[in-house]
Amino acid sequence: MRNMKDPYNTTKKLAGKFRQTGQQVKDKNGKVLTTFEEQIARWAKYFKELLNRPPPANTPVINKSDEELHINLNLPTKVEIKQAVKQLKSGKAAGPDNIPPEALKASPDLTANILHKLLIDMPQEWNEGHLIKLPKKGNLKECKNYRGIALLSVAAKTKKTSVCSKP
Repeated sequence: MRNMKDPYNTTKKLAGKFRQTGQQVKDKNGKVLTTFEEQIARWAKYFKELLNRPPPANTPVINKSDEELHINLNLPTKVEIKQAVKQLKSGKAAGPDNIPPEALKASPDLTANILHKLLIDMPQEWNEGHLIKLPKKGNLKECKNYRGIALLSVAAKTKKTSVCSKP
């Protein structure tokens, strides 16, 4: 079966719904940044300020619970990993490791065996993500008119799913 995303994207471009996101951006003072390095530095500073806010001044008081929570901290089993692999959504972007979900879903048994061994000493890149900017409405030269999404490793998502589904 042919990839249906190509005709869809072409139609979207021809219909005028396509927005080019690789354009100039303004700094905090409204000056247009023209070089690639200036723009990268501005985006890094913008998302750092946006995502690394100080804690609130009035922290809520949370009383200690009388109930003890029973949390299974053991590594997931191969069966749990296989189930998590089967639950992955196809057609999603790969993370920093460039492994798409379809690659893991091609052989759930083999993937579960490999991931079970890797989860003991997880690669560092599984803890990282790529921050992608997506345009919203408004003046696209202003950083505030974008939202960021993080592309995470699909293998790390598999671990999270298998750990969170533990009884």
